[in-house]
Amino acid sequence: MKKNYKNIAKGKGKLIAAIVVVVALILGGLYYFSPETVEVQQAEKADIKSIVSETGHIAGDDEVTVYSPVTGRLSEISFAVNQQVKTGDILAQFDLTTFEDDVKQASVNKASQSDGYNAAVAKNNQYKKMLEKASVEGEANLGIMVGLMENRDGLDITRYSKDLSNQNKLKEIEANLTNLSAQMQVAEANYQAVASAGGDTSDARGRVNDLQGQIENNRKNYLATPIESMNTEEYGLYLTIGRQLDLIDRFYNQNVQDKAIAEQAIVPEAQLRQYSDLVELAELSEEQAKRALNKATAGVVSGYEGTIVERMVDPGAVVAEGTPLFRLQPSTGLKAKVMISRFDIGSIELGQAATATIGNNKYTGKVSAIAPVATTDASGKPKVEVTVELDKGQKPTIGLEATVEIETNNVKDTLSIAALSLYSDDEGDYVYLINDGVVEKRYVTIGVKGKNNVQILDGVSEGEQVITSPLTDDDIGMRVSTK
Repeated sequence: MKKNYKNIAKGKGKLIAAIVVVVALILGGLYYFSPETVEVQQAEKADIKSIVSETGHIAGDDEVTVYSPVTGRLSEISFAVNQQVKTGDILAQFDLTTFEDDVKQASVNKASQSDGYNAAVAKNNQYKKMLEKASVEGEANLGIMVGLMENRDGLDITRYSKDLSNQNKLKEIEANLTNLSAQMQVAEANYQAVASAGGDTSDARGRVNDLQGQIENNRKNYLATPIESMNTEEYGLYLTIGRQLDLIDRFYNQNVQDKAIAEQAIVPEAQLRQYSDLVELAELSEEQAKRALNKATAGVVSGYEGTIVERMVDPGAVVAEGTPLFRLQPSTGLKAKVMISRFDIGSIELGQAATATIGNNKYTGKVSAIAPVATTDASGKPKVEVTVELDKGQKPTIGLEATVEIETNNVKDTLSIAALSLYSDDEGDYVYLINDGVVEKRYVTIGVKGKNNVQILDGVSEGEQVITSPLTDDDIGMRVSTK
């Protein structure tokens, strides 16, 4: 009985082994005839855009400070921090009372200075005419006086004189009168020269008056000298000449007096120029007051469109001209600024198309500036700042972060594969593709890299199935099928 049990056990073992072999064969067949499923994408022609993408931020033109255009008291402030303003908006207004009073006062002062100057000019013109008349008439009367004295001297009074002493006395007086007349002409000329130079005329005037007194005394002595022996006609002529001399002398003395008055009253040209300067200064002050009033009336005007980021004064404040009142962030010159690493900066050029994305909003623009010097960013690595000037009409929020994508290259209708199917190792770039149903590794030559696809220059033909599912070299030769 024991021997039979052993035979039965041996038969069962052989059966189990046979079953295992059969199962293995079945599973191997299933594996062979049921390959791994992978995702593929055919190599095909497409347009490729090479893009450098970095995180940057939105900026605008530099902040501007709005200053007070005049000195005065602010009566009203129309905008607060974070409010939007447009070009030409009135940010603040002034109390105009002081400005209007300044204009009135300046106008009164100008009128007063003008009246004073005009009066001085009119007075000068009047006394200049008086001086000219007195000078002309005085010169004429002096000439007449000399002529009368010569006529009188022509009378041969010596033969009618009984007393030789009278004859000598008359000759002495005549000589004195001739000498004094000559001295008078010199004194008059000296007086006019001193007066014209604006000097002190008191000494010159005293000399003229002294000579006039001496001439008058000699004339009286001359007339008092007895000339009894003249005949009636000669004596009558003598008396006539004497009367004419007296009359001309009065005229001449009046001329001298008028000249002195006119010369004293005429305002010197230097003083007139001072009056004129005061008028011009008053006119300038009035113009300045009017300009200040016009500026104050216009108020504090925004020269930009943008946002108030700081208000530095309150209503009622008295500010000096040039005092900073507001800081304003212009909404013009909107741009995206981004830091580019050394690996990508070589592909960045001016004029390249770019987009800045904030959330679901995209803003288009072009590269407008590339910094000539690298700076260290927050990570401590040197990078180059690139500026993308955004197209007009777009209004992103200044200061926000944005994903900036710069198109560094653009090729059309070129053979391409999916970017996620490309791998690299020490020997170069490669892909996995399906060749006769199994996985094959193939090295390729690539060109432009796009965001989602890569240009193939060599190694893959159009229409070949390139595997996009993740694989390793362990999968080479594995039978696969496509989904």
